[in-house]
Amino acid sequence: MKDQANISLKGLAFLLIVSFLVILCRLVIQVNKESYFRTFRKIEIPPRHSDVQTAEAFPARESITFILGEDHDPANPYYNEALKYYRFNEEDRTEYVIDSCRSLLSVKNYLENNPSGSGQPWGLINLVVHSNEWSDMGVPVVPNGKRASIKSIEEAINNGSFVHLPPGIIDRRTDMIIHGCGLGKNKPLLRKVSTAFGGDEPPAVSSSLYFIFYESDDYNGRPENFRRYQANYWYAFYPTNQKPAEIKLADQLAQRYSNYHIDWEDALSRAAPRWPGDEYVREFRVPVVWTVTYPSKDSRPDLGKREDQLAWVAAETELQEALRDTRIPLEYFNWTVRKIKIYSEDGYSVEYAVQAIADCTILCVLQALTD
Repeated sequence: MKDQANISLKGLAFLLIVSFLVILCRLVIQVNKESYFRTFRKIEIPPRHSDVQTAEAFPARESITFILGEDHDPANPYYNEALKYYRFNEEDRTEYVIDSCRSLLSVKNYLENNPSGSGQPWGLINLVVHSNEWSDMGVPVVPNGKRASIKSIEEAINNGSFVHLPPGIIDRRTDMIIHGCGLGKNKPLLRKVSTAFGGDEPPAVSSSLYFIFYESDDYNGRPENFRRYQANYWYAFYPTNQKPAEIKLADQLAQRYSNYHIDWEDALSRAAPRWPGDEYVREFRVPVVWTVTYPSKDSRPDLGKREDQLAWVAAETELQEALRDTRIPLEYFNWTVRKIKIYSEDGYSVEYAVQAIADCTILCVLQALTD
């Protein structure tokens, strides 16, 4: 009996020890499990800008619009209508609309001297300008300077006349939208504008692939119903002042756009749409002006004959490069080559030069996008 009692006590002790070890292992596992999840919860992936919608994460930013020109054709009040649109349209109006800047440098200077009132970098910057995919932006880089292009912007950056904005004015979350026709097809130019303004903090610069129009209605002298719409376009070329018959222009369009089922002759007969989505035609010129100076009057070449003029043009390699940049076939340019004098501002000195003007007219068939 005594031996049985000892065995029972030993068994009980063994069971108690095993139970204790099991409980201890469970506690250790539980502690480790909780420690693991505490560590896991601390490893948080930082949200992207687009994932955060709360004002607490990103305080509201202000918007501004620059109208970079004035209208010269009463039939095309582009800038005036854009001015009204960004002031009064319920969805797209901005806190500020500035109509006094006439160059990219003046826009940059305005932004630098007038930071956003929110204390944050600008959220949206609109630049309203005439443009097309063949001749870049219809505004100079610096006052009275060259039309804004990749080359002219690079020159202004390299010579120090255009220095990017200091930190805090714009950043990578700033949207800069250039409202100009077809400029979205020139992505290298958009990237160059971004670098010029932002430096190490370039804004996101975008533009439309289509033509842009602004309109409003007039009710007893009061403008209402402010609209912006885009239009798809198809184009044909011809040398300026040498317009061919419409049937030949229609043939050029039909060959270039064989996949589109459009009555090109009918479209060419209208300067305005009959209804939304109707095709109609607009024309504009793309001149390329090239001037070469010479040390004296007599050192200029003899350009009395047409073949001499065209030979001089063909020998100007930089001019040929400038023409290729327009992406317009050379046969669609009309040439004017002449000898000129260039007088200094004070009128006391003169330079002798040869000036060539290559002039192309682009005929665009437009169709407003109704969807």
